[in-house]
Amino acid sequence: MSKVISSFNYTKFVKYVIAANLLYLAARLQNPSNIKPMIILLVGFSAFIIYRWKNFLYNFPTLNGKLFTFYIVYIFLAFIRGFTVHNPDYIVIMSSGITISSVMLFSVIGTRSDMFRAYIHYFMLLALPFSLILYSITIVGTNDFPHFLSFFQLLLIATPFIEGRKIRLLIYVVNIMSFFYDMGDRSNFLNILGSLGILCVYLFILRKRLIHKFKYLYVLLPLIPLILVIAALYFQFNFFEYLSGQDEGNDVVADSRTGIYMDVWSGLGDNDAYWFGLTSSGRYHTHLADLINGDYYFAGRSFCETNILNVLSMSGLCGAFLYLSFLVSCIYYALRNSNNDFCILLALYSCLKFCMIFIEEIQDFSLNHISFALTFGLCINNSLLKMTNDEIKQYFKICFPKYLAH
Repeated sequence: MSKVISSFNYTKFVKYVIAANLLYLAARLQNPSNIKPMIILLVGFSAFIIYRWKNFLYNFPTLNGKLFTFYIVYIFLAFIRGFTVHNPDYIVIMSSGITISSVMLFSVIGTRSDMFRAYIHYFMLLALPFSLILYSITIVGTNDFPHFLSFFQLLLIATPFIEGRKIRLLIYVVNIMSFFYDMGDRSNFLNILGSLGILCVYLFILRKRLIHKFKYLYVLLPLIPLILVIAALYFQFNFFEYLSGQDEGNDVVADSRTGIYMDVWSGLGDNDAYWFGLTSSGRYHTHLADLINGDYYFAGRSFCETNILNVLSMSGLCGAFLYLSFLVSCIYYALRNSNNDFCILLALYSCLKFCMIFIEEIQDFSLNHISFALTFGLCINNSLLKMTNDEIKQYFKICFPKYLAH
């Protein structure tokens, strides 16, 4: 068995990850409450990554690798602690607990250029056709069309370095289809507009090397969520409440997160768990039980749409600090070491995703969240960072299937 694992082809690993995700999605469409496929697949892939940890970690810069290891170990301990509490909730542990503690492991895909190349290749061959089928029969859910193809938002900022006309056209078309698929989907709306904004700023303003002169200022962008939190706590100015008051009928600007933030923070306080969290078995009272779905939320809530709140609830301020530190360190590393424009745009895109974890970025076993994780892995991919703009273009030439490459 060990010989089989030691000779494992990492590009095939990526293929199996994507194929397994499609199988999981198919299982969910048949029975949305069935979590068994997710448990088997996530545990299996996570065990393989951990078993080959030294090989994967070799691609991490020293500081980023230590932060990532500390976070994974800490979140794993929070997961284990869920079994030790009084009356552990095994359903919560085996659903939200596994996803929160496992999916970030897939950032290792971004740290290796061969695996990222395989990810693009198999995404086009497997995930894209499957998603187009879902789109044609309008199946909507957690893994609906825009979220399942969110990887195309990352490809959108890469279009200046992709020479094939067919693939550029496909990227534009998929993003347009995703944008209009559900105009009320706030996260999709903000992600696509943000990606388009980064692309436009590069094409029309910063292309003449100005992008490098101000690159260290970009690392200040992740401070935006912190500034908004301070404004709400100390100056009683809720930016999202202000927006929703300006346009009460618009779901995109509706303040649907403040109540959830209060629920999580109150849950931590009620259990004296500010520092170490409620563990993977934790539930907290939610205001939604008093508004809608009272029976559903009777036992409390264990999982929400907001990425950072799930980490905070499960692992406390210590876990959230390690998680945010790793993400910011990846952004800064890309800004400091990039030798090409694409990686600067990648850092800007990562800043966008960092801000989005305070709004949404659902943590589930989907290509949406795997793409989120590998984005930060790409930021510390040394071989990608060292390439010139011309080398980046040559790299993307071999990433796509041949029928799309030209």
